[in-house]
Amino acid sequence: MIIDVIKSTKGDNYFCLLAADNGQDGLLIDPVDADAALARAKELGVTVTRVVNTHWHPDHTAGNAQVIAATGAKLLVPRGEENLIQGDHSAIGQGDSLTVGDQTLQVLATPGHTQGHISLYTPGHLFCGDTIFVGGAGNCRFGGDPHTLFQSFQGVLSTLPDQTLIYPGHDYSVRNLEFCLHLEPNNQAATDLLEHARHKKSNGGFVQTTLAQEKACSPFWHWDNEALQGHLSQNHPEAWAQGADLNLAARTFVAVRALRNSW
Repeated sequence: MIIDVIKSTKGDNYFCLLAADNGQDGLLIDPVDADAALARAKELGVTVTRVVNTHWHPDHTAGNAQVIAATGAKLLVPRGEENLIQGDHSAIGQGDSLTVGDQTLQVLATPGHTQGHISLYTPGHLFCGDTIFVGGAGNCRFGGDPHTLFQSFQGVLSTLPDQTLIYPGHDYSVRNLEFCLHLEPNNQAATDLLEHARHKKSNGGFVQTTLAQEKACSPFWHWDNEALQGHLSQNHPEAWAQGADLNLAARTFVAVRALRNSW
């Protein structure tokens, strides 16, 4: 299967073009920059037949109409967000699957950044929109909820194999990893990854990690870490208070998300 990451020229988004090895069954995930999407599909000889949106935010959906007008592609949107996305479309959600050539993509419900957010998974690869970033997690300011996002981390993402490579919709790696080290300054995994990210970003690259790397470097995954919990409760009481009615693991995640909002 072809997997190509495309950098938007209209903002800081990255999005993906998937296709069978022969260029058939082309699928664009969140092609906000239609010009870049269509140009890359033409360059690779890919026939685009579907557009999938992971969630309704305009920085992921704004290119839909132009891509569909040029290709006749079908639009697939998250179940529950149909009324938030313009155009003729079909809804997909947990338990559905898509085929690209001989590969199957499972649709996973990963709400939190928005209430209907979905991700696509095929062994080794997770196309995760704005659910998880390198060293980070999606914000919950525009229709989301941090406790719901925690449930997606704990109940969905944590069940996937550690070697799974993530494909986020933005590359905030350097800033996120600086935040990781702000909370956990002795985390060598985060220190090493930050050095790698700075080098790669300075050369125009797209930083990616596996779930194993995320679990090692990111405090969003350290919801059972007693040292982190103690640090949050003692040094960040306002953030810690936001999840007072939650269990300890969820409270830790919610506090980390609250701190990242203002950092």
